Amino acid sequence: MIIDSIDQITQYAHLNRAFQAVFDQIGKLDLEGINPGQYEIDGSNAFYYCFEYETKDASLCNGEIHTKMIDVHFIIDGSEIIGVCQRNEAQLTPYDDVNDYSIATAPFKHYMLSTGSFAVFFPHEAHVTAINPGIASARLKKLVFKLPVG
Repeated sequence: MIIDSIDQITQYAHLNRAFQAVFDQIGKLDLEGINPGQYEIDGSNAFYYCFEYETKDASLCNGEIHTKMIDVHFIIDGSEIIGVCQRNEAQLTPYDDVNDYSIATAPFKHYMLSTGSFAVFFPHEAHVTAINPGIASARLKKLVFKLPVG
């Protein structure tokens, strides 16, 4: 897992060839004006979603893990708690090959993400998102990039 601020994102371009497409795409977007939905990244096998949602109590949040894709979560506005743990520490449901995920129950280690920060989750890392950063729910807008492994 990587957690950092968006102004440091180019330092990670060497980790995966699709990372540069993510960095370029974020630089082109009208982050305040982008609407929720799924978007393609031209010239790559990567794509992304824009989400807007209310965070919730951790007991209502499901963890997940991927096999074929790397996730890059970028917070446009708001804050959320995310959790992460190693694949071998998680209890997983049967793998959904079409949607590339298993639901993960695990002893997640928690971190705060807020406006301008990002997190990268690799296939060996289960993760959970959308957890309230405080007592009450909070509005969040974020991008989630899906990058092919390799």
